Amino acid sequence: MWAPDGSGVEAPYLPSGSCVERLSGDFKEALEEFGKPDLIHDNGLWLPHNHSIASYACRHSIPRVLSTRGMLEPWARKHKRVRKCLAWHAYQRRDLNRAFAIHTTSEQEQQTLMELQLSPRLWTIPNGISPPHGIADPTLESGFSRSEGKVKVALFMGRLYPVKGLPMLLQSWAKVRPPRWCLKIAGPDEAGHRSVLERMVVDFALQDSVEFAGAVEGDAKWKAMRGADLFICPSYSENFGIAIAEAMSCGVPVITTTGTPWRVLETNRMGWWVPADVDSLTNALVAATREDPDVLQKMGTQCRAHVREFYQWPNIAQQMLGRYKEVIEFN
Repeated sequence: MWAPDGSGVEAPYLPSGSCVERLSGDFKEALEEFGKPDLIHDNGLWLPHNHSIASYACRHSIPRVLSTRGMLEPWARKHKRVRKCLAWHAYQRRDLNRAFAIHTTSEQEQQTLMELQLSPRLWTIPNGISPPHGIADPTLESGFSRSEGKVKVALFMGRLYPVKGLPMLLQSWAKVRPPRWCLKIAGPDEAGHRSVLERMVVDFALQDSVEFAGAVEGDAKWKAMRGADLFICPSYSENFGIAIAEAMSCGVPVITTTGTPWRVLETNRMGWWVPADVDSLTNALVAATREDPDVLQKMGTQCRAHVREFYQWPNIAQQMLGRYKEVIEFN
């Protein structure tokens, strides 16, 4: 398998002898350098290069797998609706139907695709995660605040963008104002959304309990997750929500919304899965911030075990490789 500096890189989850190679240039130049592939796996919709790849694959009779990455979820379709409606009728639906298979990362996303009555077969394979060595060790405890007087941390980590539901979270936080808790908002600003959130913090007089940490990556990201007592993802729409799985791997219970495919948090008592509205999120915050630390820690332990069982990369990679093999044998 080959994927963009020119040198082969060992791929630990691929069959023996396989490697990944980074190819330079646009996709046509990359394919010319690579030679005709057995299949093309594209990610995303709406952009010109996605349409170009679909057209190229069709012209050259190359089977194409497409990962929609949540871009057909109801909230996503409404965002920039007019432009997407035009694209849908001009080429996007046709491009989808020309795919050999469409890959979704959750049953919730699969259901959305089924409702659109598209032709290709659907694959549902979740994303995998790669926490640093030892993070997901079930014998480790996460950094829950146990000492009297220590400020506990509720963490959001992700893009600062309207779909993430942060204004709703700030409204809920202002209603609850949990004593000795801090809301830490970490992630890159997009489209100037951080300034909107900062104004809300001032308007609600939350300066003493809300902190903006900016973008965090690498060890700093994992340190922030490891040090949290609670992870909050108030998104209106997520096809998977990789940050949720990463926080769970660190043994941190989660509050998220029904706009994400994480019902298992509720059924397995690992967190709260609530409608995406201020009242529901407020109730979840009240319950979580008043919960006994021992109970939160038990929930976190369940989270870590769940991730170890279902979202480790070796298993996910083998599932995808099995599907690739089906495509190649079919064609």
